[in-house]
Amino acid sequence: MTSPTRILSSQYYRPLSDFALHIKALSVGGVAQVWQARTGAEQPYSQQLLHADARMGLLALTQGQAYLGEQLLTPGLYITGCQQHSKVLSCAAGTHLLGARFHLAAQGNFIRQPAAEMVNQCIRIDDIDTAPQLHRAARFSEAQPFFDLIKTLSSHLPRQQQVLSGAAIEVCASTADLAEQLGKTPRTIERYCKHHIGISLRSIHKLQRVARARERIKHQRQTSLTELSYALNFADQAHFSRQFKQVVGLSPRDYQQLKWANRSA
Repeated sequence: MTSPTRILSSQYYRPLSDFALHIKALSVGGVAQVWQARTGAEQPYSQQLLHADARMGLLALTQGQAYLGEQLLTPGLYITGCQQHSKVLSCAAGTHLLGARFHLAAQGNFIRQPAAEMVNQCIRIDDIDTAPQLHRAARFSEAQPFFDLIKTLSSHLPRQQQVLSGAAIEVCASTADLAEQLGKTPRTIERYCKHHIGISLRSIHKLQRVARARERIKHQRQTSLTELSYALNFADQAHFSRQFKQVVGLSPRDYQQLKWANRSA
């Protein structure tokens, strides 16, 4: 694979405008984010960071080819389990890629195999045991608008509040705290995390805190990293930098200076 050098333009990497009005309505059904990336016919490989936040995702490649890390993606529908590390998304010329992320624990509604087996995986829908509605979606093409696909899948998600939400994790520093808030035992919480997400609550909490740090850095480019580390309840800046680099692959300072940081998803 030729080393990509071009950054995916924000003109082609943004939340879908026709989806924006429906996000709030669908979020109760589990949709957290929708995005797309498109490269021109004459563009060389273009790249972007696709970040980890413990959520299941869908990738629909309608044309062209792309690499997610070292994995080659060809046209089709893919499901990504809980990712623990950011990966570089590289798109060849003439590529159109759409993506969606669901809220925590949503994958249990679509996938029959244990969530732990999906951790850090990106698997073509045809190669995995899925619920019927997702298997039918594998015939995705540009003739079926991506919004319609997500709307259909969202309708199969529980309408009630998720047992584990980003908000609950944000305010609960430990398994014991979350168990007390939800009226469950710590053992029940840990079993739930392993079964529905694939990783421990501690790991989920780490990914969520790093995700919030990325957002702060992205939208507040001059923010003090020391202040940010304490605002997000890291022990100190060294602890913050260490965990951030473990997930993103870059130190907070290097990420802050990255030209594409404000366009990563």
